[in-house]
Amino acid sequence: MLPMGPMRALLLLLLAPSLALAVERGPVVMPAAPDRVTLTWRGPDARRLVLIGPGGERSIEPPAPDARGRVVLPLDGLKPATRYRYRIDTPMGPIEGRFHTPPPAGAPFTFVAYGDSRLDHRVHAGLAGHIAAADPDLALHTGDLVTRGARDHEWGAFFDAARPVLRRAAFAPVLGNHDLDGSDPAPLLAHFALPDDRPYFAFTWCHVRFLMLDSEVHVTDGEGAPDAAQQAWIRDALKAAGQDPAIAHVVAVVHKGPYSGHPGRSGNLGLRALLPELRALGLSLVISGHDHYYERGVDASGLPYLVLGGGGAPLYATRGPGARDGYTARVSRPIYSFARLRALPDRLDGCGVDLSGVPFDCFSLPTRPTAP
Repeated sequence: MLPMGPMRALLLLLLAPSLALAVERGPVVMPAAPDRVTLTWRGPDARRLVLIGPGGERSIEPPAPDARGRVVLPLDGLKPATRYRYRIDTPMGPIEGRFHTPPPAGAPFTFVAYGDSRLDHRVHAGLAGHIAAADPDLALHTGDLVTRGARDHEWGAFFDAARPVLRRAAFAPVLGNHDLDGSDPAPLLAHFALPDDRPYFAFTWCHVRFLMLDSEVHVTDGEGAPDAAQQAWIRDALKAAGQDPAIAHVVAVVHKGPYSGHPGRSGNLGLRALLPELRALGLSLVISGHDHYYERGVDASGLPYLVLGGGGAPLYATRGPGARDGYTARVSRPIYSFARLRALPDRLDGCGVDLSGVPFDCFSLPTRPTAP
């Protein structure tokens, strides 16, 4: 008979896969409002959630999974600039995590962005570890979380690799072409509680308004040009942000971006054609993925852009830095990376960070122009 110590160790080893699946996918903390987030996960066996904050513990009974198989639990009445911890009690043991709430408008905060995690889960996990070490308020994903949206096991691999980020910060993705099941965004929607289950949405974090755009479903062509309804929504969102004195920056995040330094690609030309108007309405920065490299540049109107597609998919060649048709690529490198940005009232300071956790491109972007 095995001694108690080795027997217990063997039992825990055998139970480890079950514990990992106690909450099947997630949890994900989605930003919703200054005093509210939405916690989402897949798996029916959570008994309760304990939210731990400055006022002590709050015990919440999770709802039943919805028609998509998600448990969607809004957490409201949260205090600003506060770190909360949570514990999801399951039959196999607790699942623990934490998140920040936004600070008051004007206070600096850190967010990160990366994308195209897709194939190499070791690369994704390595980047996720460095992202977690940066302790951001918020993490943005530029799409193509997986390679084949219809393959359920790939979503499991994504959540395994992204766990250090998801257990530490709020998280918001945009839809990529590889996340689809054919032309259906259902696989992404089965794992993330996007507002109104629509692939484009917006939220405010402190003094930054984030516009999460759709380049896959509500479009007019295969390159991702937004359709009329989405265009109207973008304009209305920018006008509303321009009328809010608390908003200092408006950042658009999209999978297929307006500029591409990959030989043979020209980028999302339909979105590019809108940029002069959107810049005039107050757009501060465009962040995209789809192309598997790091690029930072600026267009003729002074609108800066980032291409962040080095999250694990095979890297692409680029045309390198230099002037192109209506824009200039200042840095363009095929490198696994993410961007870490510090949002200040008058600018966005940032760095591209490589797989070893070392910054390789640091920059400062001025605030948005005044709308006419």
